[in-house]
Order: sequence, then structure tokens, then C-alpha cells
Amino acid sequence: GGEIYVAKIPSYKITDLAKALLPTATLKEVGIREGEKLHETMITEDDARTVYDYGDHYIIYPQADWWHKETDFKEGGKSVKDNFRYSSDTNTEWLDSKRIAQLLPTIKPD
Repeated sequence: GGEIYVAKIPSYKITDLAKALLPTATLKEVGIREGEKLHETMITEDDARTVYDYGDHYIIYPQADWWHKETDFKEGGKSVKDNFRYSSDTNTEWLDSKRIAQLLPTIKPD
């Protein structure tokens, strides 16, 4: 139907992922590099007027003439506030290195 589904997932820091993968590693901070993002934005403020919250996910509905709300809209969603943004820096759920390690499969060296 043209809609975009966005799952609500926890955020994490790349340094926590590194610590989860190899807890004994020495990490060297090199700073942000050209073109690198600090945060990922999954839903922008511009999309907010067509975004609905369905509990464990969001749906961004099309802003096209061919899309018909009367027949294509999924019931049960609640519209989000104007200027809503779903981004890793505003996310309220975060994983630390311990929780990431619990989610990763066991890695055995060769």
C-alpha cells in the first residue's frame, strides 16, 4: 500500500558494541570523521503529519494522490504530535554493553 513501517528498537553506542564483542580490547577515540553520523533519524519532523503510532512500531503513510485513507489505513494507530521525530538521540530505550553481549551469539575464536 505504500506505507513505511518503522520498528521501535533500542539504541546503543558503537563503543558499547565493541566492548560487548571484545571486552578486553583497548578502544582509541579518533573523533567523528567526514560524513559520519552521530545519530540515526528514522522518522523526520516533515513526516510527522502522516505518522501513526501502533505501540511496537510506527507507520508512515504515503502523501500521494493514489493513496486512499478510507481503504488503506490500518485501524488502531494514534497520530503523533506535530514536529515528532524518531531518532537514536531522542530514543528512551538504550542497550549497554552487557545487554548487547547477552543478545549476541557466542563467538568462539578459531
